Amino acid sequence: MNTSKYAEFTMSPDQSVLLLSIENRNAIGGRDLFVSFREDDMTWSEPFNPGPPLNSVTDDITPFLAADGRTLYFSSGRPGGFGSNDVYFSRRLDDTWLAWSDPQNMGYPINTPGWDAYYSVPANGEFAYFVFT
Repeated sequence: MNTSKYAEFTMSPDQSVLLLSIENRNAIGGRDLFVSFREDDMTWSEPFNPGPPLNSVTDDITPFLAADGRTLYFSSGRPGGFGSNDVYFSRRLDDTWLAWSDPQNMGYPINTPGWDAYYSVPANGEFAYFVFT
């Protein structure tokens, strides 16, 4: 159950895994990134929190899973950023969806002193789209 008025979602290329940014009793801090699996009966498993290093004590939001099914882009207000929220990426390390690389800040010019989020890349990789304020 999401206790925030906000939520964002992204789906794996094979449509079997849903990554969510929600807030609930299992969140580390504010909204966290959660993982849910499509069941055989076409329902979704209860979302689970993969924990650190993916999630931090700040809001971790706007997930986007790249076409490779392993690279996750998201926005976070974690310490060490350029502004109030920055875009980071992390790579899934195995098939459990529990193990992720340490998130890497996308740096300048993607991140600014403002609020940066909603990073996405089409499958052809020619462009990236994101929001900054």
